[in-house]
Amino acid sequence: MVEPKQTISSDSAQVVRIGSAAKQTKTDDSLLYTKKEPLLTLSSKEINPPQPKTEPAKVDRKAPFGMAQLLAYNPHSIPEQLLADWLTQRKAKRAAVTATVWSTVNSELAKCAEAGITADDAITEALNSGWQGFKASWVIKRLADSAPPQAPQSRHTGFAERNYTDGLIQREDGSYAI
Repeated sequence: MVEPKQTISSDSAQVVRIGSAAKQTKTDDSLLYTKKEPLLTLSSKEINPPQPKTEPAKVDRKAPFGMAQLLAYNPHSIPEQLLADWLTQRKAKRAAVTATVWSTVNSELAKCAEAGITADDAITEALNSGWQGFKASWVIKRLADSAPPQAPQSRHTGFAERNYTDGLIQREDGSYAI
């Protein structure tokens, strides 16, 4: 059986559950003031204002490495504009530039120098190819493929150094006779 709705007075509110006979009364005492203890008043000395939280300094995982560091250690005397282009390409590819990366590039450039390729040509080739990394073997192979093929060496050598007038007598007209 369904219980009829009851009117709510301004002093208290009643919750009616349909289908059950239990009723709860919610008053100011039951909702807001649930503690039986009186409130304490503290003196201003006992009230501590919130202290600003000191956050630990963030550890910079990567030391900044940019143009100044590249120019400071530039054993192959690469022009500044070429280094700026290289840095721009690395940033565009979201590749970090660190002291380790720069040291590795310099060691690869030394290998290029041993193969007869200047550092400027090697970095330019890496930029033109759009490489994020840099290996001397890549540059050497790339430049060898793009170089014009050399004419094969002849087995007949030494003709230019040979003196063909030995043992001949020069005539008045500039020709030679036996």
